Amino acid sequence: MDRTPARVTPRHITDLVLGYEKTRDQRKRYDVGLQFTNLTHRTALYNFQSLFVGTRVVQPSTARATANLPRHHQPPHHHPAA
Repeated sequence: MDRTPARVTPRHITDLVLGYEKTRDQRKRYDVGLQFTNLTHRTALYNFQSLFVGTRVVQPSTARATANLPRHHQPPHHHPAA
């Protein structure tokens, strides 16, 4: 008798997240990040034993880049009276 049928075989999904944050005078200047999901491009189903979530398909390989850059305050433009 097979004690580990395919439907219960453990699956491992590999993700990678990289980030960098630049600070000056203890204030955050900017940050950037890269996120890679499901690097091995595995196909699988998973089920959260929950009231609101059923069986789902594992997300395919994806990549995402983020950047939070400082916003420079610009004074409002004043229009001369006509």
